[in-house]
Amino acid sequence: MLVLMLTVILAVTLNLIACRWGVDVDSTAIMTFAQNHDGTQQVGMFAASYFESNAWASLMLGVLLPMVLLGVGFYAVLRGEPAKME
Repeated sequence: MLVLMLTVILAVTLNLIACRWGVDVDSTAIMTFAQNHDGTQQVGMFAASYFESNAWASLMLGVLLPMVLLGVGFYAVLRGEPAKME
């Protein structure tokens, strides 16, 4: 259970460091959707200010790596060694 807690904390931390959440932050959109019917206002995740020139790094560190960490954490909890009953 400790592995899952640590991977969740690390995944959330990486997401908050590498991405910023908001509405129409700028052109460095990573994962967004249109809020208006005409598609003018983008809402979602954008690259952090220090990743503006390299949005792929923000996507990898802020979205894909946290997803892998969560998968590893859940795998360790669900497939790990069974607890010994005494």
